[in-house]
Amino acid sequence: MEAPDYEVLSVREQLFHERIRECILIFCYRYQHFCLQHCTSSATSS
Repeated sequence: MEAPDYEVLSVREQLFHERIRECILIFCYRYQHFCLQHCTSSATSS
């Protein structure tokens, strides 16, 4: 028994949004990490 098209689309949308959420979280983490490293290296060098 095949799933209706809207259920397949719903699963695809959920996977897509999950991947986008992961990418945004990774980007935010990396950005914060970069900012903290930059600020701490600036504070220690001056």
